Amino acid sequence: MKRKSFQHKWSVLFYLLLPIIGGGWVGVLTSCSDDDDASGSSSLAIVSSSVFFPSQGGDGQVVVAGNETVEAHLPVSWCQATVSGQTVMLTAQPNTTIEGRSAILTLRTASGSARLTVQQRGIVYNFPHQRYYIYGDTAISASLPISYDNATTVSTSASWLSASLQAGHVAYEAQPNTTQRVRSAWVRIASGQYRDSLKVLQYDAQTDILGHYTLAGTEADGSTVELPGTLGYTGKTLYFRVPSRSWNIAMQLDSLSPTLHLSSMEYAGRLKTDTASYYVTLITAPLVDRNFQIYLSSSYGMRALLDYDEQMGTTVGRFEDDGSWASTGFTPNGIVFWLSTARPATVATSVGSMGGLVDPYLYRTD
Repeated sequence: MKRKSFQHKWSVLFYLLLPIIGGGWVGVLTSCSDDDDASGSSSLAIVSSSVFFPSQGGDGQVVVAGNETVEAHLPVSWCQATVSGQTVMLTAQPNTTIEGRSAILTLRTASGSARLTVQQRGIVYNFPHQRYYIYGDTAISASLPISYDNATTVSTSASWLSASLQAGHVAYEAQPNTTQRVRSAWVRIASGQYRDSLKVLQYDAQTDILGHYTLAGTEADGSTVELPGTLGYTGKTLYFRVPSRSWNIAMQLDSLSPTLHLSSMEYAGRLKTDTASYYVTLITAPLVDRNFQIYLSSSYGMRALLDYDEQMGTTVGRFEDDGSWASTGFTPNGIVFWLSTARPATVATSVGSMGGLVDPYLYRTD
């Protein structure tokens, strides 16, 4: 709407929104006049106003006193102003971001003007929880608090896991796991433009972990290496046994999660050639410029969380830094089979590497 040209001087009124104790907002009108206006200031009286919107949007209005023609100007696209007589109708669109927003609504009549701050709150969303929850194979029923004030939905990625919103909580339930495999699924949350998720994993250490696996990875030149074997216990020690090499690689199973721990300097077995016999020691190591950085120390290791991999369609554990490498400045991404003439491997007894796996992982094959 074009602004009218007025021949006389007019006052400017400012409308501010100030927070008050206990919540809510209070409107404050202030005015000023031109210094050379001898007749004094004139005011545009506001009968009532509703210019603060929740994130969902909605309708508000400003009612102007008198019967003069009212013009309204609001230079934003998220809120529209429509004049009907002495009432300015406001319609705010939903705010799908966490940030609040505001705009200046300017009102004019023949005798005065006013400026009001139109404000809209950002979306309220808070789900301050970890993203991984591990349970046994029995049925699960759990819930986590969530805060939101926008349209929010929850869904799951598997039929055995269900979820719903209940009294400010994300509630989820899982059926008993009878697959004899580690399994997991996602609870997904959508609130405005925000997306969140948590993973629910079920397993039993006695029935879902042990079995046939392949230890795989790539060599430094990119070629694929696979070592089929079996994960099982001898006494209280967990081994990954590689029959083709007669190797037994000791691992540790975490007591609270299906996580395998692999330490450096674990003796795996022997390598016999026509002329010599060597000891094979497993060493975790970082690959730097196509060369493994070798530390002959049991202080370093890697770990792999066994979980269901949708792409591979089976249980997979990818080895990564277990936190022991921080002081070195390196991130381990390889397993090296190190040869020595005696146990344990030392600088003096070391012969060198017989090969290694970059980005090693275990995947279940039975």
